[in-house]
Amino acid sequence: MNAKNILTLLLLLVFLFNSDQTIAQKMKEKYAMFSTEQIRAVKGKEKEFETAVKAHNEKYHKEGTHQAWLRKFLTGPKAGTYVWISGPKMFSDFETRPGEGAHADDWSNNVDPYVKHYGTVEFWKNNEKLSFTAPDSEGNKLSQVWYIAIEKGAGKKFSDALAKAVAVSTKIGTDSFHTYYTSFKGGDGRDVALVFPFGKWSDLDIDDPFMDNFVELHGEGSWEIFLDDWNSSTAKITQLVSELVE
Repeated sequence: MNAKNILTLLLLLVFLFNSDQTIAQKMKEKYAMFSTEQIRAVKGKEKEFETAVKAHNEKYHKEGTHQAWLRKFLTGPKAGTYVWISGPKMFSDFETRPGEGAHADDWSNNVDPYVKHYGTVEFWKNNEKLSFTAPDSEGNKLSQVWYIAIEKGAGKKFSDALAKAVAVSTKIGTDSFHTYYTSFKGGDGRDVALVFPFGKWSDLDIDDPFMDNFVELHGEGSWEIFLDDWNSSTAKITQLVSELVE
């Protein structure tokens, strides 16, 4: 093969490679990601903080990909801490997020005076295949939140076990179950967040027939296998309760 043919072949390969990359970019599946920031308010100024954040959200984060709301942790080591949530979005949506100017000034002048400390910022991608939304769950203001550290190399075992649990929730049809994977691991045992919305505290006193439903769906002995897979694939679980600030 002469030099001219070799050059032509190389140019063709470069074209095909770039075309494949472009197609791959265009075909990238959309995802629903939520950004979260933990905030602790000045002691004794919690109500003023809540009012200021809600007013800021109404002005600049009322709808669309930058829609935002506020939740408060009620239990655990983060009790009393707020989490400011925005989304659903993709990383590309950050190019159009509200920034400097009136938006930044509003936060600085009206919200920041009531902030004692800004904490962890995280990005959580929803895994739709490992989630289920019950038809009547929209009014639920409370949520159990489980932050999970996955054992090294046990990601598939964990997701397979979780899929069996989601299948049960889907069959029952009454309890929502949302799974989020962190986009940037912080080495703090927060690889996955499971969110279980519920309506009122007394719901936690109801005897949960989940195990019986699990066995009915997956067969005898399935519960023991599930527990073994779950325990061997999770390194740490932190359970909290959060509430929507209205």
